[in-house]
Amino acid sequence: MTVRFRRLAVVGIVVLVAVGCSWRPPAAEVDGAAVPADRIADRVEMLRENTDFADVLLQDAGLVDRITDGRAPAELTSYLLRIEIYRRVLDAANARAGVLPAEEQVATVANDLATELEGLGVTVDERVRAFATDVAAVFVGQQTYCTSQGATAEDACALALDALFVERDIEVDPRFGTWDKLARSVVSPDAAAR
Repeated sequence: MTVRFRRLAVVGIVVLVAVGCSWRPPAAEVDGAAVPADRIADRVEMLRENTDFADVLLQDAGLVDRITDGRAPAELTSYLLRIEIYRRVLDAANARAGVLPAEEQVATVANDLATELEGLGVTVDERVRAFATDVAAVFVGQQTYCTSQGATAEDACALALDALFVERDIEVDPRFGTWDKLARSVVSPDAAAR
């Protein structure tokens, strides 16, 4: 081996080790596209820092466990991941159908949600507003998709969404739970063990 080849090999190994040490598997994959675990971790951190928002979100999601000792309940991370999965599935489906939700409508719903949160005593910072925008995008995305499928009645919309999600290839990292196609939900590791 030449000296130059050895240097290149050493540099290559150093790069691989450095990249490998910082790589984290995604929380989920939707049709091969990653949902970064860091995104879920950031949302959990937001809730740790904004306990008023955490309490409202947990109550709204029907979760009884609270963030204790800085640890989020598994059901909460599953709920946050579900929102990310829904957004990706609906964005892709609406793009394929050529009917993207109106940005103004998403912004209006997000602003209404932020105003409602402020009325409940929640401090609405940039991260809470970003989360509200994601929730609004899911809500408007569902309406847009159902309308594009001619499924405007609530039952017809639910059936259209069921069919859409069954068609998708959704894989959840076991640390976050499993994907239940029929329920269109992430089942937390704790719930799956019961």
